[in-house]
Amino acid sequence: MGRLEEAEVLISDYEERVVRLREDLPQSPEETGVAVLQVSSEYVANYSGADSFAGAIVDEIGFAPAQNIPDYEISLELIPDIDADHIFVHAAVSEEEDADEVLDTLLSEPLWQRNPAVREDRAYVVGEHWYGFGLVAANAVLDDLEKYLFEERS
Repeated sequence: MGRLEEAEVLISDYEERVVRLREDLPQSPEETGVAVLQVSSEYVANYSGADSFAGAIVDEIGFAPAQNIPDYEISLELIPDIDADHIFVHAAVSEEEDADEVLDTLLSEPLWQRNPAVREDRAYVVGEHWYGFGLVAANAVLDDLEKYLFEERS
């Protein structure tokens, strides 16, 4: 499309933003566990690993992935055991499903309420851009990380 220079600037800006976030964290990212959960009416899935879109961004900053849970689909019974300082959860729904209803079902689940990060108000509902791709979505994920890890803590 003849816009290589513009693309290179956007990529460079994103990379610089990741470095700034890493440097500005109140504690080292390696000491901060982050879980990325995706929920639908049929499943809850762990996408904290570097092989998912949002997981790769979290990994690029240097956060430790959630511990004690398998990658991908998990049972509700495992939710209290998710070992993460912060949990980011988003809905992945079909056109027939309502994202708010799906999220409300999870958030009202007694097992959800038993997770330490949830009890300590460190679980955040985020948008579908966490399941996206490209620089626009990646920057939106960084926006959320800044919002929840910095702005609300100051």
